[in-house]
Parts: sequence; C-alpha cells; structure tokens
Amino acid sequence: MKEQEMWNNILQLDADQLHHWVWHVLAGKEKASDQFNWLGLAEHTALKAQVNSKAGVTEVSMKWARISLRIYHYLIEKSSGSTRFSLECSAVNLQISFIVKKGAIADDTLLDIDQIIHWFFQDLKISPLEAEQKSSYWKALDSKEISELRRIKNKLSRLNILFLNNQIPAGSGIQEWISILDKLP
Repeated sequence: MKEQEMWNNILQLDADQLHHWVWHVLAGKEKASDQFNWLGLAEHTALKAQVNSKAGVTEVSMKWARISLRIYHYLIEKSSGSTRFSLECSAVNLQISFIVKKGAIADDTLLDIDQIIHWFFQDLKISPLEAEQKSSYWKALDSKEISELRRIKNKLSRLNILFLNNQIPAGSGIQEWISILDKLP
C-alpha cells in the first residue's frame, strides 16, 4: 500500500480502530513503513482529543489522548537531545490539559500527576537556591548553564499550569521551584 493511501486510510479510523492498529504496530504484530509519519499521527490524535474535549472530557476524547500519548512515548524512546525534549513537552502538554479538565488520577498513564513531577525532577542537577543564584548573573554564564536554566523554566512553566489549577500535591517539592519561576532567564 502506498504511503499516502495508508495515511488517508488511517485518518479515517475511529478511536477504537486506531487504538487497535497503533498498539498492534508498536507491538510488532502489524507493519507500518519505515517512513511512516508517527509525529504527524501523534499531533493529529492530540488535536482530535482536544477538539473532542471542548464540550467536556468524554470517553472518546480520552481515547484519542491515550493514542497520542502512546505514540509520543514511542517517539521519545527512539530520540535524544532537543528532539526528545520537544516530544516530552508535547506529551506533558497533552497530559496537563486533561488533568486540568478531569483531575489527576494516580497510576493512569494520561492523568497521573506523579509522572509529570518525575519528568521535572528526572534530570535536575541543581537546587532551587542554586538556580535562583545563577539566574541573578545568568548573562555571565556559559551557554550550557544558560540552557540548563532555560530548560528548567520551560518545564516549570508547564507545571505552573497545574499549580495554578490546584493540582500540585503538597510536599512534591514543586512549590519551591514555582516560587523562582519568574527569576529564571
């Protein structure tokens, strides 16, 4: 089957059919071409999830979101560097939008806030105090240190949405970081 024809057929599937196809392909039970546009499908299903949730979170919007999240995780596993970070941010943005609408649910791949908190802390190498201090003279830092501070701010900006919607659990360590968000470069 030609790539464009396959893509057109996939775009016609409903959430249940696409869920089945994606899980089977990613498990190696079905085949997609090596050039298949997985990022396009992740973005397409994220948009379907958002559009379907405009009037309220439904089972269908959750299915689209879960498909998108699964594809993003697949892409994240295969990438590194700034591409990986960009994909992580896309996945986290989707999760945050649904947590804000539906609330957090522990151990739910889409709605578990602990996954997002873990994502924030997983490669953090400095404390909030160190970040605040470095931010006061950030123009004198080398590019690697500036990038680290920008990455922290980028992640924190996402977590701040959850914080403003009272979704960050007390004792998570995020509040201290949120307090320095505006000081980061």
